[in-house]
Amino acid sequence: MEQGEIKAGLERYHTEIIHSRRRLGYRGGLLSSLSALLMGQVYTGDYIAAKTTYQEVLDLQQRSGDIYHLPVIKYYHGLSF
Repeated sequence: MEQGEIKAGLERYHTEIIHSRRRLGYRGGLLSSLSALLMGQVYTGDYIAAKTTYQEVLDLQQRSGDIYHLPVIKYYHGLSF
């Protein structure tokens, strides 16, 4: 039951918060939100969605040059995405 609640929360987070940040062009907040979403997806075992999120985070990080999230990205890259 807990996994279902977490997945529902992640889906709601993705549709409401991340969509809004994308639309508004808030890159720093979007990077933080995507990194948090990635951690949640890996925690719940949703590796297909995590791979997509990982690629988006990596692309956004490369465009922005934000090295703050680099350790998080490298950690999930080590999970063989």
